[in-house]
Amino acid sequence: MKTQIRSLKLLGFLSLIFVINISAQIQTVELPEPGFEERIEKAIDDIWIIDTHEHLAFEEKMLEQKKKGDFDFTHLFKKYIDDDLVSAGYLPMVQQMVNNKSLPLIDRWEILEPFWQATRNTGYARVVIIAARDLYGIKEINAESVEQLSQKINDSYQTGWYKKVLKDNAKIDLSIVDVGHVKPDHEFYYHVERFDRFISVFSASEINDLGKKYEVEIKNLDDFVVALGKAFQEGLDYGMIGVKSGLAYKREIIYENTTKTDAEAVFNKVFSEDKKPISFEEVKPLQDFMMHRVLDLAKEHDLPVQIHTGLHAGGKNEIRNSNPTLLTNLFNEYPNVKFCIFHSSYPYGAELSVLAKNYPNVFIDMCWSQVISPYYCERYLHEWLEAVPANKIMAFGGDYSHVESAYGHSVMARSVVAKVLTEKVKGGYITEDEAIKVAIRLLRDNALEIFKLKGKSRDLSRLPALSKAGYTHDFWQMVKTGSGLIRHWMVIGPFPIGTENFTEEPPPGFHKVYPPEKKINFTGSYAGESGRIRWQKVTTGKSGILDFKSMFHRGKAIVYAYAEVISPDKRKMKFTFGSDAGAKIWINGKLVYNEHAWRGLGMDADIFEVDLIKGKNRILVKVEDKMYNWEMMMRMIDLNNEIKVVEWQDYQPGTL
Repeated sequence: MKTQIRSLKLLGFLSLIFVINISAQIQTVELPEPGFEERIEKAIDDIWIIDTHEHLAFEEKMLEQKKKGDFDFTHLFKKYIDDDLVSAGYLPMVQQMVNNKSLPLIDRWEILEPFWQATRNTGYARVVIIAARDLYGIKEINAESVEQLSQKINDSYQTGWYKKVLKDNAKIDLSIVDVGHVKPDHEFYYHVERFDRFISVFSASEINDLGKKYEVEIKNLDDFVVALGKAFQEGLDYGMIGVKSGLAYKREIIYENTTKTDAEAVFNKVFSEDKKPISFEEVKPLQDFMMHRVLDLAKEHDLPVQIHTGLHAGGKNEIRNSNPTLLTNLFNEYPNVKFCIFHSSYPYGAELSVLAKNYPNVFIDMCWSQVISPYYCERYLHEWLEAVPANKIMAFGGDYSHVESAYGHSVMARSVVAKVLTEKVKGGYITEDEAIKVAIRLLRDNALEIFKLKGKSRDLSRLPALSKAGYTHDFWQMVKTGSGLIRHWMVIGPFPIGTENFTEEPPPGFHKVYPPEKKINFTGSYAGESGRIRWQKVTTGKSGILDFKSMFHRGKAIVYAYAEVISPDKRKMKFTFGSDAGAKIWINGKLVYNEHAWRGLGMDADIFEVDLIKGKNRILVKVEDKMYNWEMMMRMIDLNNEIKVVEWQDYQPGTL
């Protein structure tokens, strides 16, 4: 028996060691000096937070509301604690009794109290406890204190209360509010606006109402897009700094890139059958089309887009509709739009980790989630800080309608950030100095830069190397604006690469002279990898990338791309080039680039200088492929835009 007990104790000890080892950090730096916990906590407490998301009623509105009736303890038991109370059995009829101020206050508390006791363990409840304790001096909300709490809440609502709570107590520098089309006080707030009403349409009456609101007579889809543009401009005129979408409450957040023809067909059906119900499946192409138009406007005006993902307030919603992976096509189709993915995508933290890691335009916004589950936030913040660049995480947004809860949430958010960073320093994963810099990013600088507040931004032109006069500055301006890219090409392929197993380096096809190297004849056809092939005209997108894999739907072959540029005089010209994989380049029949390599595309990876002649200059590029991607780009360093790229409308065949 004693042997069994000793064995069990040993097993328990080994299990404890296993758990400790599992949770330990990988040490990459020296361990910190004593007292680092207090120093990190103080540094985080001193940060003036940028609050990325609130629904706060402004102070003047709350003071007007007070004139209609006193505030009491129920003020703290609204958003979001009421959801947990309902989850615990707080029926609507019970809620009506508690909110009925004609009943004695103590009776109302006694009705609420059992549900409060059932929910006080949740993150939402912790906010109430923190607010009552720190702002009103009530350590425990109960029958003995509820009248005093009610009096203190009511007495506090005077001019200056918001400053005391948001500035003096919470140290919130600015809050980004989602409260509609408003002009907020920029000492406290900046705002975003929603255009979901242009997307989530099911009837002609909804469309006509929007037309009346924005003074556009809507007869067709084009008119509807014009009305959206006017609404967006009104938001810009009011100083909005971003766009918010909360459609996950209403639908699955997959927005396909519907053609205008398909969207028009749905629009016309909706417009002609106003009194007949239309299903979501029927109207979805129109809704998707309009979401893309909203994103076009966000892109045009360089505004971040905040999107609700994960848990829904109020319960009884389909959580699968709000998985952030459903947005992947938008991340791909709008690489220049910054997508701020809300609420830590609870419970899809792992999926969000992958998206933020893989997409430069995807950002993690932890608003609301610190009170949904502090542990979830700790767990995933640990992961995100190991998997995602620190400049892509925003760690606080209160998401409340009253300031007391915004304060309580800020306390919890600071605590989560401090705990995670302290553990990372304790384990030797990062240094104390790194931890403090990360905290400033998470709680302040990232939001300032993403929303371009207080003169901050992520415009690389601000860097000294790119702002001072010189070649580097000029080249950066070309890269930034897409200038100099050769986007108009004639392409022919695929030609055989000459090997199946790639045992020869380079493969035979790389040096084999195919017809385009002998003569450019756009009227001819040639034997290709899988039949007769002809030249085809291709214009790239704004990126300047020629994607051969999407053109031919295959690889392991050779392709040629031909372009012509017109120079006003004889001159030296620098070109940049990138390809996947190796390539050869001839300019006016002279081989100027010859590089066999199995590599990925690097934009502007190589640079070379050539002599251009006055008039037409012929460029031929040969690109090999082994597997995966197959693409190229080419740019002229033409700072004054003096070189013209031929667009092929009036092409005259030539010979190299």
